Amino acid sequence: IVIEGAVGDTVSILPFSGDLEGVSTEGLEYSLSDSEVKLGTSLGVSNRMTEDTCKITIKKGTALVIRSKD
Repeated sequence: IVIEGAVGDTVSILPFSGDLEGVSTEGLEYSLSDSEVKLGTSLGVSNRMTEDTCKITIKKGTALVIRSKD
């Protein structure tokens, strides 16, 4: 998924129905590279965009992705 926004916007990646596998991000302050994000953990919550677009790739699982402006 590619998300358009603005530098400083908050992006959260939340596992929806189980753990996520192979999560990689680009254009976010705290990048992930082929990471596992477990349901119920805070990994993936409240990241900040460093560019006007960011890219999130998930190899396995379903996620709720939220972009918000503060």
